[in-house]
Parts: sequence; C-alpha cells; structure tokens
Amino acid sequence: MNRLLSKNYIFIIILLFIFKLSIVYAKVDSIELAEDKNTNSYIANINFPYKRTTDGKYLYCLNINKKTAKNIKANIVENSTIIDGGIIYILKNGYPKKSITGDKDKDYYITQTAIWWYLDTLYESTNLGKQFKETGKDSYNLRKYVKELKDNGYKHRNDNLKVNDTININDIKMSLDNNYYVLNNIQFENKNINNYKLEIQNAPKGTKIIINEEEKEYQSIVEGKKSDLVKIKIPNESTKNTNIKLIISTTIDNYMAYEYQPTDKDMQNLVLLEKTSNKSIEEKDLTNLMNITEEEVVVPNTDSTQSYTMIFLGTLVSLFGVRWIKKYE
Repeated sequence: MNRLLSKNYIFIIILLFIFKLSIVYAKVDSIELAEDKNTNSYIANINFPYKRTTDGKYLYCLNINKKTAKNIKANIVENSTIIDGGIIYILKNGYPKKSITGDKDKDYYITQTAIWWYLDTLYESTNLGKQFKETGKDSYNLRKYVKELKDNGYKHRNDNLKVNDTININDIKMSLDNNYYVLNNIQFENKNINNYKLEIQNAPKGTKIIINEEEKEYQSIVEGKKSDLVKIKIPNESTKNTNIKLIISTTIDNYMAYEYQPTDKDMQNLVLLEKTSNKSIEEKDLTNLMNITEEEVVVPNTDSTQSYTMIFLGTLVSLFGVRWIKKYE
C-alpha cells in the first residue's frame, strides 16, 4: 500500500513596532583650538601641524592653502556643503578612530592627506600637487595608504548622512515545530550594533531560547552579541489569553562630522568627527498571530480495489489557528 503524507506549513511575518528614544548628537556650537607640533615630512617633503581642540580632540584641515588654525575660537558651520559621506568615511577609518600603521604620527599624516587628496578628486583641484600624489619621495611607503583611504572615501561620497538609529532586525518568521511555535533566526542589520538585550514579556513556562544552536530554558533577560543566531520556542499550549511581547534593546554607536570656521577667516576651516551612543528599543507584539485562518490540506482519493483505512489527525491551536493534517492512503 502506497503511503501519501501531506503537510501544510503556515509562516507568519510578525509586524514590527519601533520605539525610538530621542537622540541628541554630540555637536557643539563652538570649539577652542590649541597649538601643537608638526608631523614629520613623510611624502614629498610635505609636513603640517597637528590640529586639536584644547580638550584634546583631533581635527583635520579642509583648506590646505590657508593659515594653520590654532589658539583661536572656531564656530560650527551649519548645513556644511563640504561634509559628505566620503569625509565621514575617511575620518571613521583614519586616526584616531582606527590604527593604520600602528604609528600615531604616520596615521595622522595619512588621514589628513587623504582628506586633501579626496577634496582634490571631488572638486577636480590640484591643491595637494603631483609630487605628493605621484613623483615625490615616499621613504616610508605611506602613499599607498593615503590613496587607499582616499579611494574608499570617494566610493562612499554619496552615502546617506542620516544616522541609522534603529535596530533593524531581519523579518522574523514563525513556524510550528511539534508542540512549539518557533521564531527563527533573529539577526541584526544595523552595522553599528555590537551587543543586545532580549526580553520575552509574559513568556509562558517552557519557553526556550536557542543561541547559536545551544538550547536552554528562557530566564529573564538574555544578553548576546550582534553575530548571534537566535531562535525562540514558545509552547503552543501555554499561549491562551497571554499577551506575549518580544522586546529587544541595544546601544547604537553613531558618527557624524562637523565643519568649524575660526573667527579669523584667513585660517583653515576644520572638520571634527563626533561619536554618540544612543539606546534603541524595538518591540514585536506577538499577539497579532492569534487569529490566523485555518487551512486544510486535501489529499485526493485514488482508485483501488483494496479496503481503505483513513486516519485523521488534527490539532487545532487556539493561538494561531494553524492545523497540520496528515492523511494516509
């Protein structure tokens, strides 16, 4: 006797409700500029002074041909036309945010000259000069780092400057697995997230959480890393009249660059990268899955002289209304 097994799975995409805390970026209206030493002359005998605020923040010059900005107040330039995705990329991937060679002096030099070279490329100018870019002496082989940082910045020149302050979780799908409803593979899309906290509000007894294939009983708040693969298993017989919510919170690090103009306008305008850390919360309400329409699997009869015994197994789940039907011939 041939045996025919039919299954019908219903997958539900959970609606997303986002709760965002207000964000205040770390910009200030004015800064005080200090005086600092010069870098070494690494490429084509070009060197320049470090730029810093009096409280120790590193800045970078936007006008190579102007006087060095130092020992003076500088005010923010609202709606700067120079700050774009390329500038922000170079600052996020340059000194002091990242180490390029492991040498502070070289890394500051690379970052500053990458900005100048980037602006030359963007505005088709030649302020930095051919000797620096091609023919000049480069005893420490730094030109390749400058060019690479500049080129990558240019690729990001059209990046959206609007800060992504949401958790951005991939669509979570729910399926029925024996006696559990399973929320599969919670993954975070926002690259600025490092860690997360997860809470299942009103989690019924027997709820399980699986992190990177390791299953354990759910208890209170779960903490983990962005790279985790997370599944949640909720017993389908323990969900009647239960308001179950999934709450995920995290701290998101964001970066924005700001242009400042010294009160002496013959001095160089400067750019400063600022970091903010903001708490974001997303809540997924699981109660919208309570009234899913039942679906029935129909298996056609076959012509045979044998006697047939039909076994009908059905489980009606009150929360989601999902029924699996197994029919044997």
